[in-house]
Amino acid sequence: MAARTYVFPHFLLLLGVISTVAGLHAAVARPGKPATTGAALALGGGVALYLVGMAAVRRALHLPIPLSRPTATLAALATVAIGVALPATVQIVTTIAILVLMLVTDARRPTRPGNDDRPLVDAERT
Repeated sequence: MAARTYVFPHFLLLLGVISTVAGLHAAVARPGKPATTGAALALGGGVALYLVGMAAVRRALHLPIPLSRPTATLAALATVAIGVALPATVQIVTTIAILVLMLVTDARRPTRPGNDDRPLVDAERT
Protein backbone atom coordinates (compact mmCIF):
# COMPACT_ATOMS: atom_id res chain seq x y z
CA MET A 1 0.00 0.00 0.00
CA ALA A 2 2.71 2.48 0.91
CA ALA A 3 4.64 1.83 -2.30
CA ARG A 4 1.48 2.20 -4.36
CA THR A 5 0.68 5.49 -2.63
CA TYR A 6 4.02 7.17 -2.09
CA VAL A 7 6.62 5.64 -4.40
CA PHE A 8 5.21 4.96 -7.85
CA PRO A 9 3.02 8.10 -8.17
CA HIS A 10 5.90 10.24 -6.95
CA PHE A 11 8.02 9.05 -9.86
CA LEU A 12 5.30 10.40 -12.14
CA LEU A 13 5.29 13.68 -10.23
CA LEU A 14 9.06 13.97 -10.43
CA LEU A 15 9.19 13.14 -14.14
CA GLY A 16 6.39 15.63 -14.76
CA VAL A 17 8.24 18.42 -12.97
CA ILE A 18 11.53 17.68 -14.74
CA SER A 19 9.85 17.52 -18.13
CA THR A 20 7.93 20.75 -17.51
CA VAL A 21 11.10 22.57 -16.48
CA ALA A 22 12.89 21.33 -19.59
CA GLY A 23 10.02 22.59 -21.75
CA LEU A 24 9.98 25.94 -19.97
CA HIS A 25 13.72 26.28 -20.42
CA ALA A 26 13.45 25.69 -24.16
CA ALA A 27 10.47 28.03 -24.47
CA VAL A 28 12.15 30.87 -22.59
CA ALA A 29 15.30 30.48 -24.69
CA ARG A 30 13.30 31.30 -27.85
CA PRO A 31 10.32 33.37 -26.63
CA GLY A 32 9.17 34.86 -29.92
CA LYS A 33 9.49 31.69 -31.97
CA PRO A 34 7.45 28.48 -32.00
CA ALA A 35 8.86 25.75 -29.82
CA THR A 36 10.35 22.63 -31.28
CA THR A 37 8.14 19.55 -31.13
CA GLY A 38 10.26 18.14 -28.31
CA ALA A 39 10.12 21.33 -26.25
CA ALA A 40 6.37 21.72 -26.73
CA LEU A 41 5.84 18.06 -25.83
CA ALA A 42 8.06 18.42 -22.77
CA LEU A 43 6.03 21.37 -21.50
CA GLY A 44 2.53 20.06 -22.24
CA GLY A 45 3.38 16.44 -21.54
CA GLY A 46 5.20 17.31 -18.33
CA VAL A 47 2.19 19.12 -16.92
CA ALA A 48 -0.05 16.24 -17.99
CA LEU A 49 2.29 13.69 -16.41
CA TYR A 50 2.28 15.66 -13.15
CA LEU A 51 -1.51 15.74 -13.13
CA VAL A 52 -1.64 11.98 -13.78
CA GLY A 53 0.72 11.50 -10.83
CA MET A 54 -1.54 13.59 -8.61
CA ALA A 55 -4.54 11.54 -9.71
CA ALA A 56 -2.62 8.35 -8.89
CA VAL A 57 -1.87 9.63 -5.39
CA ARG A 58 -5.52 10.60 -4.86
CA ARG A 59 -6.69 7.21 -6.14
CA ALA A 60 -4.29 5.32 -3.86
CA LEU A 61 -5.55 7.33 -0.89
CA HIS A 62 -9.18 6.69 -1.94
CA LEU A 63 -9.81 10.39 -2.44
CA PRO A 64 -12.17 11.62 -5.14
CA ILE A 65 -10.70 12.88 -8.38
CA PRO A 66 -12.60 15.95 -9.56
CA LEU A 67 -13.60 15.87 -13.21
CA SER A 68 -11.56 19.03 -13.78
CA ARG A 69 -8.31 17.07 -13.28
CA PRO A 70 -8.53 14.66 -16.24
CA THR A 71 -9.99 17.49 -18.32
CA ALA A 72 -6.99 19.69 -17.50
CA THR A 73 -4.66 16.78 -18.28
CA LEU A 74 -6.08 16.44 -21.79
CA ALA A 75 -6.07 20.21 -22.27
CA ALA A 76 -2.40 20.38 -21.23
CA LEU A 77 -1.57 17.75 -23.85
CA ALA A 78 -3.50 19.78 -26.43
CA THR A 79 -1.20 22.75 -25.82
CA VAL A 80 1.55 20.87 -27.67
CA ALA A 81 -0.11 21.88 -30.94
CA ILE A 82 -0.22 25.48 -29.78
CA GLY A 83 3.46 25.44 -28.85
CA VAL A 84 4.50 24.12 -32.25
CA ALA A 85 2.31 26.51 -34.27
CA LEU A 86 2.52 29.75 -32.25
CA PRO A 87 5.23 31.44 -30.19
CA ALA A 88 6.24 29.36 -27.19
CA THR A 89 5.04 32.04 -24.78
CA VAL A 90 1.49 31.41 -26.00
CA GLN A 91 1.80 27.78 -24.92
CA ILE A 92 3.10 28.86 -21.51
CA VAL A 93 0.23 31.31 -21.00
CA THR A 94 -2.33 28.76 -22.20
CA THR A 95 -0.96 26.10 -19.86
CA ILE A 96 -1.06 28.50 -16.92
CA ALA A 97 -4.64 29.46 -17.78
CA ILE A 98 -5.66 25.79 -17.88
CA LEU A 99 -4.13 25.13 -14.46
CA VAL A 100 -5.67 28.25 -12.92
CA LEU A 101 -9.09 27.33 -14.32
CA MET A 102 -8.70 23.82 -12.91
CA LEU A 103 -7.82 25.14 -9.45
CA VAL A 104 -10.61 27.73 -9.46
CA THR A 105 -13.11 25.06 -10.49
CA ASP A 106 -11.91 22.76 -7.70
CA ALA A 107 -12.01 25.55 -5.11
CA ARG A 108 -15.62 26.44 -5.93
CA ARG A 109 -16.88 22.95 -5.13
CA PRO A 110 -17.43 21.50 -1.66
CA THR A 111 -14.71 19.18 -0.44
CA ARG A 112 -16.09 17.56 2.71
CA PRO A 113 -17.19 13.92 2.44
CA GLY A 114 -20.95 13.65 2.45
CA ASN A 115 -21.26 17.19 1.11
CA ASP A 116 -19.27 16.49 -2.03
CA ASP A 117 -21.42 16.73 -5.14
CA ARG A 118 -18.73 17.20 -7.74
CA PRO A 119 -18.52 14.67 -10.55
CA LEU A 120 -15.93 11.97 -10.01
CA VAL A 121 -13.97 9.86 -12.40
CA ASP A 122 -15.76 6.50 -12.68
CA ALA A 123 -12.80 4.57 -11.25
CA GLU A 124 -13.12 6.52 -7.99
CA ARG A 125 -16.71 5.51 -7.25
CA THR A 126 -15.67 2.26 -5.60
